[in-house]
Amino acid sequence: MTVLERQAPTRADAPPTEQTPVGSRVDIVSSLVSAQDQVPAPVQFQVREAAAAPTAPIAPVAPVAGVVDERIASTRVLNVQAALLQATDFVAGQQALVAAVARHYQFDRVSLGWVENKRVVVQAISQTVVTRLATEAMAPCAAAMHEALDQEATVLWPAAPGSRPLIVLAHTQMARQTGAQALCTVLLATGGQCIALLTCERDRDPIGEPLIDELQHLAAFIAPMLLLGHRAAHPMANAGARLKRLLPVGGSREPAAIVESA
Repeated sequence: MTVLERQAPTRADAPPTEQTPVGSRVDIVSSLVSAQDQVPAPVQFQVREAAAAPTAPIAPVAPVAGVVDERIASTRVLNVQAALLQATDFVAGQQALVAAVARHYQFDRVSLGWVENKRVVVQAISQTVVTRLATEAMAPCAAAMHEALDQEATVLWPAAPGSRPLIVLAHTQMARQTGAQALCTVLLATGGQCIALLTCERDRDPIGEPLIDELQHLAAFIAPMLLLGHRAAHPMANAGARLKRLLPVGGSREPAAIVESA
C-alpha cells in the first residue's frame, strides 16, 4: 500500500484569491507602506561620532628673523614696475616710482636723483605735497647721493655691524636735518654706469640688511626701464651724447672724422 505524502499546494494548485485591480489606490498605498517599512533606519550614531571628532589645530608658521620671503620680494618688484609703466610720461613715471617704493617697502620718504654730467639732481620725492621739510632736505639729499656715487656703493646709515666701512658724513648730516632714524642710498646702474640713485628714509624703524638686498634687486630691474624712459623724453640730449662719443677727444670737427656716403 503506497502512502502518499501531502504536498504544499503550488501556485497552480493554490486556491484562487480575490484579485485587486492593477493600479488601484489600495495597491499603490500598500506598496508604498511596505517599501517604507523595508528601508533601514539611518545609522545616526556614526554621523554624530564623525561630527564630534576633535580636529587638531594647525600651528602657525613662525617667521624666521632676517629671512625675506621670495614671493613677497617678487611681488614688490612687480608692483613698482607696474607703477612705473602705467605713468603717462617720464616725469609722472619718476613720481610714481618713488611713491611706489615708499608704499611697498614702508619708507617715510623716498627721493630719486638723476646723474647729469657727474652731478646729481633730485628729480622726485615721494611726498605728494612738497613741504618745507622736503624742500630743505633736497640739498642734503643730493649730498648723500653724491656720497654714494663717489664710493660706487650702497650706503646705509647707521651702518650695520661688521659691514664694509664707508664714508657716511653726508648721510649723518641729512639724518640730523630731517630727523630720520635710518636711511640708505642705492645706486641705479645699467651697462656698468650709474644713471640715478634712490635715497630712502625711515623716521622710526631701522633698515636691515635683508631690505638692502631687496632694494638692490629692485634697482637692477628698474634701472634699464628708467634709462629707456629718459632717452624717450630727452631725444636731443641723447643724440648730443652719441655725437660726442663719435668725435675725437680734442673736440675737433675735421671732415675726416665724418664718413659720408657717396
